[in-house]
Amino acid sequence: MCRMAATTVVEIHVPLTPAESAAPDAYPFPWIEDVDEAEEFGTGRRVALTPAPKPAPPR
Repeated sequence: MCRMAATTVVEIHVPLTPAESAAPDAYPFPWIEDVDEAEEFGTGRRVALTPAPKPAPPR
């Protein structure tokens, strides 16, 4: 029997808006580390993202 590891994929449909706390010259989406792929569908777009690592909690 062949067993393959499963990958969890979550699809969420939300408008992509910049972080309110981002400085005018800063990257507006700091929670996105990398855009893995993108596809346009008419006026919409499907994007696969790699999230940025979460910051360590304050001590």
